[in-house]
Amino acid sequence: MKRTLLGLIFLLMLGSALVFLTQCSTGDDDDNDDGGSSACDAFCNRVGQCGLGGLIGAETADDCQRICDTDTTAAVGQCVLNAANCAAVSDCLSGGDDDTADDDTTDDDTGDDDDDSVSSIPLLLGSQLFLSALDYELWSQATLPETIGTQEKAFLFPTFKDEACDLAGGKMYYALDGGEIVEYDDIPSYVECTSDQLNYLVGYDFTDIEGALAEGTHELKYYYIDSVGNKSNEKTYHYEVADSDTAIGATMADFTLIDQDGNSVSLADYADQIVVIDGYAQWCVYCGQEANELADLMQEYLDNGDDVVILGLMYEDNTGGSVDQSELQDWITDHGWTGLIPNLNDSTDHVQQAYWWQPAFPFNMILDADHVIRVKWHGYGSGLVADVVDFLMTK
Repeated sequence: MKRTLLGLIFLLMLGSALVFLTQCSTGDDDDNDDGGSSACDAFCNRVGQCGLGGLIGAETADDCQRICDTDTTAAVGQCVLNAANCAAVSDCLSGGDDDTADDDTTDDDTGDDDDDSVSSIPLLLGSQLFLSALDYELWSQATLPETIGTQEKAFLFPTFKDEACDLAGGKMYYALDGGEIVEYDDIPSYVECTSDQLNYLVGYDFTDIEGALAEGTHELKYYYIDSVGNKSNEKTYHYEVADSDTAIGATMADFTLIDQDGNSVSLADYADQIVVIDGYAQWCVYCGQEANELADLMQEYLDNGDDVVILGLMYEDNTGGSVDQSELQDWITDHGWTGLIPNLNDSTDHVQQAYWWQPAFPFNMILDADHVIRVKWHGYGSGLVADVVDFLMTK
């Protein structure tokens, strides 16, 4: 069996719910300061159209709408509970087939041609890509990026639903760049009826697919066939493999930003130290929760004499606009960063934006002592920063 399970190191990135829907996480992606109500309204309306009330944290789409109406900045965080659910909602929002309670794989549930109460067809929902440097076993979870760096390796995980529960013992297939269909691997016996944090780790290791990490543009088609011969819907991932100085495994370029006291702070000031980049927006609810955790964590590092620094990079203020020094200081005071974490104004230079997979906060990036990017992710997961830093300190 190929490496369908990469091991415990994945728990670093799966231990908590991560939110990575682009528009609702940030309000919107067009730099307007409209608070994101339009995006969230559209999100909730589409949830209702897709019949995905059962896949979101709100009990119904109407509950999601009420969250949008009262707290636009936290709406998706309240609605989407985990990676599998988020992928399912993303698939539906993009116009994909959700096939709720039917056994056909091509329609949109508006005139189903089946009479079965339980679907016999396994359904692939959204997919996530895990990325790591070629020389490392520390993985980052991402939505499907358009580019994979030449210094990165990748592992693709489809989320799925199988009402008949026949996937275990089935087969995984793929075709790369229009080539022949290849049987990739058996579907492990522990796979159940829907994706969860265990069987979510069943997928395609690109290092096992000849040519998948070669430079150039690629098209990967993939599907499952369950143990009784039913074929799932096909999914397609278009991507490019190219050199990238912002990918995992690249050395982060030096930068200089202004802190809460008006001082210039550069990445080069922290040579030979592990650096945690905490990119955030003042309006972001989960950013505040993470900020509180980071204050405690930084105090622990100082007490232990660890060569670790945490840098806060504020991207937007409460209105979605530019940041001033008083707002940087307010954040420090509100979240216990005084004397612990420099807070830098990134609302003009947008240093962090070059490293994003999508505009969503908080954005975390952790560099080793040589300032090589070892891991990055969008969203708040309690304990993730500590786990990654602990791992790096053992290297």
